[in-house]
Amino acid sequence: MGENKELTPSKYDMNAKWDACIDLTLRRFVYSSLAGAFVVSMLFCTRQRWLLQLYMRLLYIHSCRC
Repeated sequence: MGENKELTPSKYDMNAKWDACIDLTLRRFVYSSLAGAFVVSMLFCTRQRWLLQLYMRLLYIHSCRC
């Protein structure tokens, strides 16, 4: 038991660069899915079109800052 110092098999060992890349990709996918669901819910509410326009403008401003 003392000879086996490696806790994870080498084929499952990802370096920090790939781990951060996968984390960022999943985070962007989840946030964009939530934003899309919110926009669709606002789109089908005809009384709240101004909220949709405000949200889209804020999203555009935020995307330009990054």
